[in-house]
Amino acid sequence: MEELLKQMMSEMVALRNEMNSRFDGVDKRFDDVDGRLNSMDKRFDDVDGRLNSMDKRFDDVDGRLNNMDKRFDDVDGRLNSMDKRFDDVDGRLDGMDKRFDDVDSRLNSMDKRFDDVDGRLNSMDKRFDDVDGRLNNMDKRFDDVDGRLNSMDKRFDDVDSRLNSMDKRFDDVDSRLNSMDKRFDDVDGRLISMDKRFDKVDGRLDKLEEGIKQFLITYKKL
Repeated sequence: MEELLKQMMSEMVALRNEMNSRFDGVDKRFDDVDGRLNSMDKRFDDVDGRLNSMDKRFDDVDGRLNNMDKRFDDVDGRLNSMDKRFDDVDGRLDGMDKRFDDVDSRLNSMDKRFDDVDGRLNSMDKRFDDVDGRLNNMDKRFDDVDGRLNSMDKRFDDVDSRLNSMDKRFDDVDSRLNSMDKRFDDVDGRLISMDKRFDKVDGRLDKLEEGIKQFLITYKKL
């Protein structure tokens, strides 16, 4: 009887050690998943920072476009023939705003998809109630988690690529706006030159009018 008890105790200790070893392995893999999820949180923070920077650049573009609208009003009063060309510029800029709105919509859709991924990961907690069954298929399910995390890495790479492309498009917008500033300066210079020429014409007309008056006075005296 004593030998039987010793044998049962030995088997129980061995079973407990085996279970503890498997639990330790599971905890280690959970730690690895947590680390990768924390890394993805940091990458989300980086994406948010870049999007906030782009919002600021949009505000700068809007401010510059508003200033150009004011200058257009001044030029319209002095040179009506330029209306058609500047209206075309406004139309192209509005089209660019629409394209950026489409980009914002697509990024919002991507946020929703990531929220869905978070919800699916949260639902995994409920699926781990049965410890015995979970230990039997844990390796397979962790492989599935690894595959999904790798897929998310690729999606982050795609986000980085799209953001880099948007940076280049902003640089192109800045270049076009700078070019338009130079064209405004040229228009201002030409208008100033015309004002000076009109001043000379006015001076010559004043002299002619004075000469005519003097001639009429002299003529009447005769």
